[in-house]
Amino acid sequence: MPSNCAPSTSKVTSPIPVAARQDTLKAEILWCLKVVEDHLSFHSCQHNSDLFQRMFPDSSIAKGFQLSKTKCRYMTVFGLWSYVQDLLYDNIKKSSHYAILFDESLCRKKLQKKQMDFLIRMWQHNEVRTRYLTSVFLGHSTDVHLKEELDKVLHRVGLEKLLQISMDGPNVNWKMYDDLSREYKSEVNRSVLNMGSCGLHIVNGVFLTGAKAAEWEVESFL
Repeated sequence: MPSNCAPSTSKVTSPIPVAARQDTLKAEILWCLKVVEDHLSFHSCQHNSDLFQRMFPDSSIAKGFQLSKTKCRYMTVFGLWSYVQDLLYDNIKKSSHYAILFDESLCRKKLQKKQMDFLIRMWQHNEVRTRYLTSVFLGHSTDVHLKEELDKVLHRVGLEKLLQISMDGPNVNWKMYDDLSREYKSEVNRSVLNMGSCGLHIVNGVFLTGAKAAEWEVESFL
């Protein structure tokens, strides 16, 4: 070593054990899930690390907890979302049938483009569950464009399990629906259940008519 070079005085920190890092990562994941479930902002994660260390000074997990708004956003969007989506598609594969729901709305943040949201409704664990699938952004949404995006979703979740399509009632949607119904009939040799544009309204009306005919007096009971 040259005489003019002083020995290094930098402090060498010992590596964190793997088990401790895993426990800390679990805590950070749980907090990300809480942010999503309780509709908190990513900004609400700021300074939580310091807060938890003061609240739990004897906790090694609190000392290693580091979750800024940027890290929380990244873990949620690029980590947890893909995992949750895979779980959803696994559940869809286990279901016998499903109904697909879609709706378009104008999204100003996307340069006046239409946002097309897809949801799926299926029977799971003895109850009907409706889950969000995905969204796409459209320009001039003709029936051809709508069908292209719907086809992508249907073929991923399994076209043969499609039972019904729920939508609003513009003519462009009905044109797309007619084209899709013909293709569905030719591919799986079965017809899509046509309950009108919105199946929920139809079922609600049927239940109301049946309740009145049976004289259940549901309104009085409620």
